[in-house]
Amino acid sequence: MKKIYTLLFGAMIACFAFTANALTYQGTLVINMMGATINEGDETVYTVEVSPTSAGLCDFTLANFSLDLGDGPVPLGDIYIEDVTTSTTDGVTTYSGSKDGLTLAEGEIVANVTLTGTDNADGEAVFNIDVMWIVDPSDPSAGQIPIYVTFTGQRTSGINSLTNHHSSLSTTEYYNLQGIRVNSPVKGQIYIARTADTVAKIVY
Repeated sequence: MKKIYTLLFGAMIACFAFTANALTYQGTLVINMMGATINEGDETVYTVEVSPTSAGLCDFTLANFSLDLGDGPVPLGDIYIEDVTTSTTDGVTTYSGSKDGLTLAEGEIVANVTLTGTDNADGEAVFNIDVMWIVDPSDPSAGQIPIYVTFTGQRTSGINSLTNHHSSLSTTEYYNLQGIRVNSPVKGQIYIARTADTVAKIVY
């Protein structure tokens, strides 16, 4: 993880900025299979991690994916897609990628996976993950079972900007390191400061 620490004295507060290796999101899933939503009412919190690898590319992970076909949740493992392409316009980042031959359930399931998604300036993300379960990997004519997965969540980490917040306090929201919003920051304490288009870790 690359870190850049900058101290600005005088009228400005000290600002610690760093480039994080990953963005993390927490949210819920809607899973549609054979024309029906198979996880109706499921409030399980899932985690998505997006790890930049180079300019315009990242690795995507939906951790601990599971299916419940009526007998309780069955853990299948991580949905991991490498070399997902990204682009950002007007504060919205779009994602697109795919992986053939993804193995789940310790190799019992083989699937081709396609990913599309967006993340806006407020850290609100929607990822659409189409999992095409290959019925018989040795017989392409056997077909596939589509599992359509939609992740909707909020960014919970990934601070990557440097900002002078002293000049824009009226438009800044502050959170402590546990993610709880703070209405009256205390001088000398560390906070996560968020404006309309930036997020930074600061000493107030």
